[in-house]
Amino acid sequence: MSTSQPTQDTDSAAPAAASDNATSAATATSSKAVAPSSRPQPLQGAELFSAIESLTTKILSASPVYSHLLSSLSLQSASPGQVTYIWPQLPAHCLNSHHTLHGAVSATLIDFLGGPVIASTSSNPLEAKRGVSTDISAQYLREAKEGERVRIVGRAKKVGKRLAWVGVEIWAGGKEGGPEGGEGGERLCVEGSHTKFIA
Repeated sequence: MSTSQPTQDTDSAAPAAASDNATSAATATSSKAVAPSSRPQPLQGAELFSAIESLTTKILSASPVYSHLLSSLSLQSASPGQVTYIWPQLPAHCLNSHHTLHGAVSATLIDFLGGPVIASTSSNPLEAKRGVSTDISAQYLREAKEGERVRIVGRAKKVGKRLAWVGVEIWAGGKEGGPEGGEGGERLCVEGSHTKFIA
């Protein structure tokens, strides 16, 4: 007596497997495409300005050095990756014996701006990791004189997972509401860089 063995329909199984593979690949591709958009975006406009202003107060109040030297700074503008502060008049307690901006105060400004600039790239600046300094440098180009208007600009060069690089410019002169930079009568006095470990 002969028995027949069941046979597998390989022709019909192959398309089904191919269909399953295609569905899996499409799902994976779709997931990869959606992932970047789920990353929190930095704050913008008035919401960011308010957050950086609050953060500035928080940082100043937590540091006796900052609060003594920089308490009269006012925030002029904030955008993701760039923060600008103003001294309407260079304070007397920030001067050297020549009645110009003290080099140590310039270095303190470069140090200070690192935190707010890094935080400005976050969706939650008040809670963002601002890190610790690994390197600070300054190039002293010109003097800022007693009583002059001083503008300090910090820009994020790169904010990575572990390190952040911030560039800082200190300008003196010019008038409130007038053109900024060399065309507005301002002089670039100090160029600085600040590297922070943020992991």
